[in-house]
Amino acid sequence: MIRRSTWIVLGIAVALILGYVLWQRYQTDQAPEAEAAPTFAPVVTLFDMNDLSVSGMTFSRAAGGQTVVVQRDAATGAWSMPDVPAETVDSERIAGLVGQLLSMMVERTLGTDLSLADVGLDAPAYTIQLAMEDGRQQVLRVGDVTAIGTGYYVQLDQGAPVIVAKVDLDYVLGIIDTPPFLPTATPAPTDTPAADSATTGPQPDATPSATPGG
Repeated sequence: MIRRSTWIVLGIAVALILGYVLWQRYQTDQAPEAEAAPTFAPVVTLFDMNDLSVSGMTFSRAAGGQTVVVQRDAATGAWSMPDVPAETVDSERIAGLVGQLLSMMVERTLGTDLSLADVGLDAPAYTIQLAMEDGRQQVLRVGDVTAIGTGYYVQLDQGAPVIVAKVDLDYVLGIIDTPPFLPTATPAPTDTPAADSATTGPQPDATPSATPGG
């Protein structure tokens, strides 16, 4: 026969076990859900960032037929312009806008079924030709400005048309209207010596005047 005290002990143990199980379940229900890690859209650049061996670029505008050609010295990395004295060319500015172009991000990729004529890419307003060190050529065509005025429709070679930021591409295209020449130094003005009034002033008349009645 089990003593009454034994039943009491067993009852207390069962109560403790049930209480622990309920408490664990409560804690699980109240635990905040783990926040999902934020996801970011992959950054897509206009050009392949692993292939930036550019040896020259030609910037052309259809309206007016303006063209600017720049080339990079493979040994020194300095940029120059054909038939232009190297000391008059702003190599740093060229390097800056070339870097801007090669790192330009794509804001939106359009479908390949898009009509190029609808976005001005059948007869592009601007063309940028890139010459690679291994002899390959790439052509970037610049079409219309987007409807909201913040982007350009562009096409690299025969790829799908994409949209890039207008402000970024305008900086690059500015080379056509403002070629990369270093400012010309203005010669310092020279002082002109004051004229000697003793030698440059009016001279006395050496011819004696006639004497009346003489």
